[in-house]
Amino acid sequence: MPAPSGPAGEFMGVLFSTGYYVVIFATQVVGGALVLSNRWVALGLTLLGPVLVNILTFHVTMAPAGLPMAFVTLALWGGVFYQHRAAFAPLFRKLE
Repeated sequence: MPAPSGPAGEFMGVLFSTGYYVVIFATQVVGGALVLSNRWVALGLTLLGPVLVNILTFHVTMAPAGLPMAFVTLALWGGVFYQHRAAFAPLFRKLE
């Protein structure tokens, strides 16, 4: 697969030249492992959520060709989130 050009290519170049991609990759691996282990799913979803936001933002702003796959990953994340929504319920309660 050829490297993207324009702003998307520049963005990817910065991620690789700074080594920041290692942090992103590690977050994805740890989050995915937690979800797949079916033990700390809420923590895994919490780690993967911001990664998905960045993936969606990247494709919306710089590389729209990958947007369908980004939406597929968001739908899969949303399905698992929905199954474990009780773990996140306190986040959506109004404080009194």
